[in-house]
Amino acid sequence: MANPPTVPRPRRALGFILAHPWWTGISALVAIAALALSVVTANGDDDDSDTNKNSGDCNAQGSDNSVNCTFDSQPESSANISFTVDPQFGTWFFNGQSSELPSPPQYPPSDVLYHCPDWVDWLAETPQIYAIGGAAYLTMVSGVEDQVTLTDVAVQVYNRQEVPDSNYALIQCNHGADAGAGLLIEVETATGATTVQEIGAATEPMPMPPAVAKLNGLDVEVANISIKSDHYLYQASIIVEALINGEPETLTLGTPEAPYRWVGGDVNLVLGSDVPWDWNINEEEWVEVLNSDDVLAPGD
Repeated sequence: MANPPTVPRPRRALGFILAHPWWTGISALVAIAALALSVVTANGDDDDSDTNKNSGDCNAQGSDNSVNCTFDSQPESSANISFTVDPQFGTWFFNGQSSELPSPPQYPPSDVLYHCPDWVDWLAETPQIYAIGGAAYLTMVSGVEDQVTLTDVAVQVYNRQEVPDSNYALIQCNHGADAGAGLLIEVETATGATTVQEIGAATEPMPMPPAVAKLNGLDVEVANISIKSDHYLYQASIIVEALINGEPETLTLGTPEAPYRWVGGDVNLVLGSDVPWDWNINEEEWVEVLNSDDVLAPGD
């Protein structure tokens, strides 16, 4: 049986990997566990005779010797996959009027241009807030002796409703730019079809499955999962199937009780429809954002 097609590994600069916090944990795997050697003579007595000498490397010299070699635990696998909500445009959809916006968590002044990570839990837990264009980052990590294989990505929709023409507000928390991912995985809600391709490569998207994304040995990969859907407000789960060192694993973003939410369709219908709001940390109030200076000082 032929092996499934594998997405080519992107040739990213070393700095891209070293810049990720995962690198610190992975580099520790380079250390090798110490070898513990226990030598037991056949009769259990201490004997200094030449017939009971041990050379020190699980090899005994002489006869009638029993050598038990015990290895300390091998380095624990660091292989894993994890979700991060993709801020995409740094703008979220609030299904209500701006006067109803709840107070978000405070963020430090150093994060004024990009505080989406400070709000990630709040954005996910507030039922009226939806991402604009469903998307998530999927991080794959493998250690020295590991193999991580991403085999499938699917979306299970629990509910969808019409996008209101008015009585909504846009929340903006990113006034800069993000680092990109290496792979693009697209899932269509209408057909359930999933494709994968290397970002920036001159290759056609491949159906997934049978195509897979695979890591062997010490490596890190970030995939952008993009959901192609119609113009509705969605509540759903993103479901990832993977093999970690041959063992199947399922990872889910969103549940029926706490679903992942997004606005589908043409994102430009939403992004350019109104002036976004952001939280002014000095005044501790929501302000309309015409430019990044408005985040620090309310407009006149």
